[in-house]
Amino acid sequence: MTLVADKGQRVHPHPKNLSPDKRGHVPFSGFHSAIALNATNERCSIPMSLPDLTALPSADLLRLHARISHALNDRGILRSANNPTGDLAEYIFCKAFGWTQEANSQHGYDARDGSGLRYQIKGLRLHRARKTRQLSAIRKLDEKPFDVLAGVVFGDEYEVVRAALIPHELVEPNARYSTHTNAHLFHLRDSVWELPGVEDVTARLQAVEL
Repeated sequence: MTLVADKGQRVHPHPKNLSPDKRGHVPFSGFHSAIALNATNERCSIPMSLPDLTALPSADLLRLHARISHALNDRGILRSANNPTGDLAEYIFCKAFGWTQEANSQHGYDARDGSGLRYQIKGLRLHRARKTRQLSAIRKLDEKPFDVLAGVVFGDEYEVVRAALIPHELVEPNARYSTHTNAHLFHLRDSVWELPGVEDVTARLQAVEL
């Protein structure tokens, strides 16, 4: 195993650091700490498969998750400490189309294009614990707070599965109002891509390099 650092320096984790302790836990050192310490380095690469993280104790997994979140935040991919799905969706759409991101405090839409069209950007991640295609709540839909809903479905490892641009006039009749959330709920099912007027932009987003 070899980590390549900024100036071509190679970091070799000591083999003993990868051995489980008496409780069967792998210490958060050696290879794992090298990943965390070099995570903010733009030129750092890991030219091998990731190790089996199931051997790490939960506390170390949380520490690694936090450091990775900080590194992605420093690179501008994440803009908050929340679940990364929403921030990643905004980043990848704006990078793919050259849209201008709005401030986090902006209500109703997340980005504008050169012509002034407003985009509300939403993403969902499919994984073992989530099979639903329901997006997060859309508020004040009847007031038309956006012109186009930009939606993306991510896979378990945040790979782009499908993406679409959905005009506002198609969102409202295909959404369900929830009195519990006082907002509309929209499911990004495969049938959405069959609606006349919906633009399939899956390939455009898949071409974005992170």
